[in-house]
Amino acid sequence: MKIALIEFGESHDECLLSQAKALYGNDLKVYLYCSASLWERNPAIQKYIIEHIEIKNDSSWRSQINLALFLRKTLLKNKINKLIFNTAQGALVRNLCLISPKKIEIIGILHTIKKLKNSFTQKIISLKIKKYLVLNQSLLNNLKTSSKINIGVFYPLEYSLGKQTLLKEKNKTWIVIPGEVQQRRKDLLGSVEMMKEACQKNKNLLFIFLGRNDPNWQETKKFIALLNKENIYNNCMFFNEFIDNDLFMSFVQKADFLWPMVHPNTESANEYFVNQISGTINLSFSLKIPLLIHQDYSSWEDFNSSGILYTKSNFSSKLNSGVEQRDFIINKMKNCSNFSKDKQLSKYLNFIKSSD
Repeated sequence: MKIALIEFGESHDECLLSQAKALYGNDLKVYLYCSASLWERNPAIQKYIIEHIEIKNDSSWRSQINLALFLRKTLLKNKINKLIFNTAQGALVRNLCLISPKKIEIIGILHTIKKLKNSFTQKIISLKIKKYLVLNQSLLNNLKTSSKINIGVFYPLEYSLGKQTLLKEKNKTWIVIPGEVQQRRKDLLGSVEMMKEACQKNKNLLFIFLGRNDPNWQETKKFIALLNKENIYNNCMFFNEFIDNDLFMSFVQKADFLWPMVHPNTESANEYFVNQISGTINLSFSLKIPLLIHQDYSSWEDFNSSGILYTKSNFSSKLNSGVEQRDFIINKMKNCSNFSKDKQLSKYLNFIKSSD
């Protein structure tokens, strides 16, 4: 069987790696359609792929139509049996769905379930895609769809590990907050008081903001000013430039805790843990690094096996006790079947190969 993996954008690399590894062998040949830059920065994927077909993306409508026609032609030329969209949303996906050969089954990875709730473009896409995968069981539990659509769950837990040697003081506790330093993605301003109280109880805390911190962003300026005002800026680390994957993963691997910094009734909560999962979550599950998660999200079963649940008023005490309980939480994560890489790869493969 021949399978095409298609990614039009420049993200969700870990999903591609997990899928390519799951599909490799098993009498399957995998063709990867993506940009040159995505291909080049992911050497770990390349050994699982029989051929890379470059996607050159242009925003003009004429270029988008030509791209869809080009892809249709190459899918037929390569005698593809199944097509998997790594990000199954948007106009480019819609265009290819409209003209794709009927004999090719199409499957999609959904990164936000909101698309199935209220997107007209997604309704058109779903005329062709009858099988979707979402990235957490709790997202599936929150989703109501037509019985004509088959939805499964897949945790992409494969990552290329970092190889840089980082010095970490023995008594330091690293709390890593992955992703860009933006209020819409994280409750930055609402977390300052929590961080202050935590640092007062434990001076060995280091909050590492592992994403670009643009000094021109007004909300970031305000956040930095508050950290200085509360005398905890020295308990933080920031990066003003893009962080490559090797350095990013090297820091994550040294983390004692991962913190999505998402809180209810804030801008960050409009999407995360409602319609989609934060990328921090699967990093935690994959590397068995405990999470810091707000108590309001305790209904997510996975968090009870992987995290320290806190409120804004008890964050500092929960974090301190969490430092002592860290090994216990890690052991729970190691024994959780949802966090098993082999089981997730097998689950994905069975879903893709199934005929219903």
